[in-house]
Amino acid sequence: MKLIRSISGDSGFDEEYGSVCEFWYGLNVLGQRGIGEVRSNFRCWVKRPACQSFRGEHASRQIQNLCRRSPVFTQQPWQTMKIKDTTRGERTWQWKAARVHLVEYADEKRTIPQPTDRPYWLIYARQPATGEIKYFVSNAAANASMQDML
Repeated sequence: MKLIRSISGDSGFDEEYGSVCEFWYGLNVLGQRGIGEVRSNFRCWVKRPACQSFRGEHASRQIQNLCRRSPVFTQQPWQTMKIKDTTRGERTWQWKAARVHLVEYADEKRTIPQPTDRPYWLIYARQPATGEIKYFVSNAAANASMQDML
């Protein structure tokens, strides 16, 4: 299966595709693996909620908030990885990652959100030199190498 690369800018897809959950489901059906940028307001669950409810504590969260506040991310140290050499020098990113459940809908009107059965990778990345922050989702396997994904 092909892994689509993104952080390096070589051949990934941007947040317009990455932020559409149905795009991920389509990749899964085709047996393709990918990694793509998603918007900061993209929603998911770090763990499946105990029940389906419209109460706030059971709702999905925006990834910008999950990455800043969830213990799954706050208790992880930043990992540093050299992505590539450029004409401006070495391109290095820091990252944290966790498995999450995307949002799918139980009804045609898209009013009843529920977590996907299948977990996905959520990667929180920052560029130390500029402070730039990016968020990526991948449908790669749980044992996928972060080196390969990044």
